[in-house]
Amino acid sequence: MNELGIRARYAFEQAMRLGTNHAPTENAFVRCLETLLHIAIQYEDCHRAETLLFELRRNLNVSSSKLRELQDRVDVLIRRKKHFEEITTQIQYAMIEELSAARETIENLRAGLSDK
Repeated sequence: MNELGIRARYAFEQAMRLGTNHAPTENAFVRCLETLLHIAIQYEDCHRAETLLFELRRNLNVSSSKLRELQDRVDVLIRRKKHFEEITTQIQYAMIEELSAARETIENLRAGLSDK
């Protein structure tokens, strides 16, 4: 689906360069960008979603309410990704602490065995 969207985007860009009546092509191009943005959100690709949103902002045919709606969706994605990264980091630190404690316990057991 993403590859098809990218090809469609390229075709719309070429049509806008070659054609004289840009309005229908521009509208289709905007819908294509919106679809690609929804795909990026679905695949949790923050960078791509932000880039596509930036491109949509540059296009005058996108309403401010639509842009706000899309920005809200991208913001939710970014917050969710940051939260996931924070939790992942917390889990990693907890695992490191557990591993360190386990190593210390093993060393203490070894020391206890060698004393006997």
